[in-house]
Amino acid sequence: MAVSIEIVPFSSNVDMYGKADAGFAYSLSGHVSVSISPSCFAFKRYRKTDLLLQSLELTFEGQNEMHSDAMGYSSARLCRITKELVPQEPVLLSNEGIGTSNVNEPCRWNIIFSLTIPGWLPASTGYGSDGTLGVSYNLFATAKFLIDSHSHRDSWSTGISSLYSSLCSPERVIKAEKAILVRRFPSPPLPSNEDCAVEDATFYIKPDVQPPDENAKVFIPLDVWSKLQILVSIPEYTDIKSHELPFTLRLRTKNMKVEDRKRIQLLGFSVNVYQKEKCRQHPSHEYVNRYPLPPASEQPPNLPLNRPHRLGYVFDSLCIPLPHGHREQICTVSLLSPTSNGQYQAEGPNYVFADGETESTSWFTLQCVIPLSPADATHDIADDATSPWAGQTIARRPTFSSPLLSVRHQVSIRLSLGYDYPDLEETAWEAFTFNVPIRFESVAPKPAKPTISSSLSLFASTVTGEAITLEEEEGLASSSSPPVLPAYSELFYSNGDRKLDPTPLPLYSPPGVPVPATTELTSTSPQPSNEVSSHEKGTCDLRSPSNDHNLCAS
Repeated sequence: MAVSIEIVPFSSNVDMYGKADAGFAYSLSGHVSVSISPSCFAFKRYRKTDLLLQSLELTFEGQNEMHSDAMGYSSARLCRITKELVPQEPVLLSNEGIGTSNVNEPCRWNIIFSLTIPGWLPASTGYGSDGTLGVSYNLFATAKFLIDSHSHRDSWSTGISSLYSSLCSPERVIKAEKAILVRRFPSPPLPSNEDCAVEDATFYIKPDVQPPDENAKVFIPLDVWSKLQILVSIPEYTDIKSHELPFTLRLRTKNMKVEDRKRIQLLGFSVNVYQKEKCRQHPSHEYVNRYPLPPASEQPPNLPLNRPHRLGYVFDSLCIPLPHGHREQICTVSLLSPTSNGQYQAEGPNYVFADGETESTSWFTLQCVIPLSPADATHDIADDATSPWAGQTIARRPTFSSPLLSVRHQVSIRLSLGYDYPDLEETAWEAFTFNVPIRFESVAPKPAKPTISSSLSLFASTVTGEAITLEEEEGLASSSSPPVLPAYSELFYSNGDRKLDPTPLPLYSPPGVPVPATTELTSTSPQPSNEVSSHEKGTCDLRSPSNDHNLCAS
């Protein structure tokens, strides 16, 4: 006789949408299966077994682990959610009643559960050379029970069982665990026939230029810099698998003198996309204040993790102290395509603000598409003994934040301007560098197409009067994907209001009555415009109300 338990969630993934928010929660449901395997003794006699289930505790735990030669091993508990699935009184489970035909099959009892998972948790992320560090989540089940197998015993087995019971504790404990994958997406999945349109985020840049050196003869006056307005527009997020990044730069002057506007030259600009990874020895104060991490009494080593990394056993067993003086380490790599240097120069007249005596309120727009390195490309790190990434390679990761590890992305722009000095017949060349944050996100996969039966397709063809070919009918009827429910966004608005379906239902006709002729109702939706100009990688356009200038990659 053997007793076992198994955690069977309805889904091994917990998909979260939008930004991490402590005010949101998600559900993780399933059941814990308790199995009793039958036992046969002499002459294949079946023995009845009664199991008294005293406790069945289910725990959902999230953890964050990091390791480097400079900082050692660090761990933090993200959450610990425990639920008792057995009521206050024990539950009696018995395999009595099993027939001789299925005597080899175990008896199973499924105990359902539903846990509330916080909506601020970071996504599961593998880190390190083998990917076993980072952020991980697991379900742990612990069952405590007593076994009473006195029924239907013979004299021979009674003595053996009495000896076994005297040597072993009457209460037994068995455990099981199940890995859970937490995924974060910027928005819920859209139907398979729709594309996700990402809006642009616009940043206003105020030039913050240091005063010129006292020995400098020519320089751009600070008053000119202060009256220059800059806007940068990039998508709110970019697919982690994308190979390009749209970029828009807008310039104009405000309350600038006419003579100063005629002296400014726009030489061009350069861009680069950086990924900055930061690992810490302890959770940052900003993260602790923003999200409800468990208190210090529930953090390791005060309360060890249920499934720590093997390095945790090494540091704890050998009592290895954490190195001092390295509380955080930062690694920065460029995601720019190796085929591009990110530099764009203007061709033709560069005096873009010399538009007459009256100052224009229009923006001079520069648009380009920044080529990125392949999504699966890796970037070598210099072999620095003080760096936790020494000798490793870093791949592109989604924008990410956890207690011990954060991944940030930014676009670095360097704008080059010139200012003419008519008296000195010289030009001052200066550059202004600024950074704009961007986000790389994993886009939610589109839902599978639901299975459509042949009878449903035949009914649709009868109502609409349209002919369906044999290939189309077979394609509708035969689908390897199981039926799926429509997405929440298809049925409800974000505030919970029900969406109205503009397509009317077909008229009902009693069986045997011919279907009356109906007029097919079709709904039209605006088609995307094809007049938007497309730009090749490494090219950039400069547009103004009065003239057009071309920018080309150098």
